[in-house]
Amino acid sequence: MKKSQTKYYFFLGTAFLILVAWEIFKPKPTDWAMTLSRKDKIPYGTYVLYQCLNDIFPGRKIQENKQSYYQMQKNNSAENKNFVIINQKFTPDSLDRNIILNLARNGNSFFISAFEFDEKFSDTLGFSITSKYLLKTDTAVFRMANKSLKIPEKFFITKANSDYYFTKIDTANALILSTFNDSLVNMIQIPFGNGFFIIGTEPAVFTNYVMLKHDNSKYAFAALSYLPNRDVVWDQYYKPERETNKSLLDYIFTNPSLKAGYFLLLFAILAYMLFSAKRRQRTIPVYKALQNTSLDFIRTLGHLYLHTQNHKDIALKKFTYFTDLLRTHYFVSRQTVEQKETESIAAKTGVDVILINKILIQAEKISNQDFLLQNELLDFNKLIEDFNQQRQ
Repeated sequence: MKKSQTKYYFFLGTAFLILVAWEIFKPKPTDWAMTLSRKDKIPYGTYVLYQCLNDIFPGRKIQENKQSYYQMQKNNSAENKNFVIINQKFTPDSLDRNIILNLARNGNSFFISAFEFDEKFSDTLGFSITSKYLLKTDTAVFRMANKSLKIPEKFFITKANSDYYFTKIDTANALILSTFNDSLVNMIQIPFGNGFFIIGTEPAVFTNYVMLKHDNSKYAFAALSYLPNRDVVWDQYYKPERETNKSLLDYIFTNPSLKAGYFLLLFAILAYMLFSAKRRQRTIPVYKALQNTSLDFIRTLGHLYLHTQNHKDIALKKFTYFTDLLRTHYFVSRQTVEQKETESIAAKTGVDVILINKILIQAEKISNQDFLLQNELLDFNKLIEDFNQQRQ
């Protein structure tokens, strides 16, 4: 490689590394997602408020809840506690809704701030909320209705969705706690059995961005100070992060139309498999017949001996097989054969003594010869075959 090319590739690699480093270490854009999660330090998280709960409720236990209220009541005692729920939407199912109402009826208190509420829940407590987007501005003026609180008279809160307010309140029971833009109610207290609900329409005022700006944290402290000083249960169950952690099947089963379509699809697949299995014949594999390789081996050896014309070797192997037959079938030892005890062999095999004697004499003669003619091999083989025919 030429020197000029090396320099070119060096500058190119350096520029690439600088680009990669810039992408890794460049300032990340601000995440303005409204998670309202106590773990998030982004502008619309509630990390700051959660860290301040010990100051608002001194000496009390702060507990985090990540399960439904039905499960929580089954697993833990939930008596004489404050429940803090801050979320964009508060839409409990029928089980949770009944559990929450029963908890309040038994003396627990709930602080719930959200833009939208479940219709059955709001009807039970006798309130309704609406929104006028024409009212939405960058800054809204909030006021606490309780003049005895030692807090500023006005709170100029920016970056808050100040367009949700109460349009219907049970004036016989509800107590107005906060307003914005002079006349619009955004927080009320509703007694319920031995407990009560504090309902707010502006969860954004409890976020990190709002609380760290000017004296806005005093508004959040004043709102929560309406709760009695007792143990607090901070809700994480209804946060958006729980929705993102749902599996695809969870999402399908929560939607009646998708659930019906899902089971219809499963039924169609099952029906197709059943009818398709009846109409189609399974493929029958073709197996080749096994070859008798032993015959091929014997045929190969026969051609080999025929080609070499080594008649003596063939004759000696025939005699070896003869002695092995005597040993394995008739228990005639090698020593008996070598000593030519023909009467003993004849008694065990049932073969004529003369034939056995011929075989032994011929085998000894062959072993002493240097060469064996073809006709001599044939004669010896004939003796062995006669023996096989006579033996019992």
